[in-house]
Amino acid sequence: MKTFRILSLLWVLGIAATSSQPAFTFGGMSLENSTILQPNYRSAFSTRGDQGSIRSPASNPSFSDQTVDQQPTFADVSIDHWAYEYIEALYQSGLTAGCASDVRLYCPEKNLTRAEGAVYFERGIHGASIHPPQPLVQTFADVQLSEWFAKWTDALWLDGFTAGCGIDPLIFCPAEVHNRAEASVFVLRILRGIDYIPRDPVGLFADSSLNDWYTKWVEAAYNERMIPPCEINPAFNFCPEEPVSRAEMAMFLSLALGLDVPAPTFPDPPTANECKNWVIIHPDWIFCDDFETDAAFVGEGRYFEFQDDGGDFARTATVGHRNSYGMRVKWETGEVGAGSLLLAFGRNPNDYMNKTKIRPNEDFREVYYRMYLKMQEGWIGNPGKLSRATIISSASDWSQAMIAHVWGGRDSVLALDPVRCVDANSRVKCSGYNDFTNMDWIGLTHGIMPIFSAENGGKWYCIEAHVRLNSPGQSNGIQEFWIDGKLEARRDSLNFVRSYTEYGINAIFFENYWNSGSAQDQVRIFDNIVVSTQPIGCSP
Repeated sequence: MKTFRILSLLWVLGIAATSSQPAFTFGGMSLENSTILQPNYRSAFSTRGDQGSIRSPASNPSFSDQTVDQQPTFADVSIDHWAYEYIEALYQSGLTAGCASDVRLYCPEKNLTRAEGAVYFERGIHGASIHPPQPLVQTFADVQLSEWFAKWTDALWLDGFTAGCGIDPLIFCPAEVHNRAEASVFVLRILRGIDYIPRDPVGLFADSSLNDWYTKWVEAAYNERMIPPCEINPAFNFCPEEPVSRAEMAMFLSLALGLDVPAPTFPDPPTANECKNWVIIHPDWIFCDDFETDAAFVGEGRYFEFQDDGGDFARTATVGHRNSYGMRVKWETGEVGAGSLLLAFGRNPNDYMNKTKIRPNEDFREVYYRMYLKMQEGWIGNPGKLSRATIISSASDWSQAMIAHVWGGRDSVLALDPVRCVDANSRVKCSGYNDFTNMDWIGLTHGIMPIFSAENGGKWYCIEAHVRLNSPGQSNGIQEFWIDGKLEARRDSLNFVRSYTEYGINAIFFENYWNSGSAQDQVRIFDNIVVSTQPIGCSP
């Protein structure tokens, strides 16, 4: 039998169930009372396929065959119960005796009360052999010395791990239930120690604000693979105020203590959350759009022009990456243009484009941009245009000083195709948009991955491009792109703009344009567009 000791640990205090209870303090923060919510979701700990957070005992060889073959310890926890291995591990380690002894029961679906939590907690810290002495003086006004749990709640108090749930008088609220936010602090302090403080939250869960005291704790508990989300569709939620069952606590505690139990499989967060709070979380990002907002496409913070191809290029539910919203593109047989999203940012002389007001006083000489792309199953052909980063140099038209294309190359791959539009005197020589006559094509390079091949239809690809302008008078510019984090093509030693410095990269166009027309009626999807001053990478 293992003994587990933690030198010191601060137990998060329970939230009172009625507004008549006073607020209390945790970590220097005042936590207001809130009503304990009743469960209104299917537990993420079931073995249902769409949740998939806990594997069944039969599929998990990490728990010993001897344990699985024996008769269940508790009459109400069968071997095929999702939490069987976790509950059994707690029992075998002496950390629980269940909830009844005449017929040995564990009561797995019963919500864990604060009184029961005191027992779990003290044993989790000091080991299974701990036997707190019976207190001689009543500590909490609502815990009589005759109560079975009095010695456990008193031990928590004497150890300095609880300040109760209310003061004046000091009370413990033994019958109140623990919630998932509190459980997060509980297991993280056991796992990492009393001094552990999670990193700042990133807004992982749709139901947890960056301003909530518990958000960094619930995100850390998820990232440590101890507490899974409560639901993943239609939103990625943690349900921080939902009560914790005794079965759930068995899993949390056995994982935190390092018992020999299966490692649960956790669902990945949807990339729909990527643009939540991005301005705070990613100060290096210039722009983010995961298409989860129904705000107008054209205007401040978004695009300066949106061509929807009569509704065939449209924001659509469940088609995006991991079933989020995405931009669906419908091509008809022979159709050339099927819509576009045109983005402007930074300092730009063109008032038509400046409606976006995205960092309008900055010059960007280097940018990264990323998008997700999927072609339908049965896709045929290689569309011509996908994206281009450019410098708009004129107030009166769309004249360009350079262009860095990422578009269709030979066969089924993408290619980079950089263009210079300034003359030997570093003056812009291209007049208007796509002035092919005056363009200098300075290095077509093909990629490797055949993303437009028929066998790759139905797959998501993470495409990231990097463009760096050359220093004035030097040939040290760069264009390159990656697919799923692997370098596809790169050109360096580029002379994009000679000594031109009037404007930086200030526009990126995301396009659906097929020079020869689509071979058939078919669909592709855009999602999760990010523009940044630093490498972005693909979402987890």
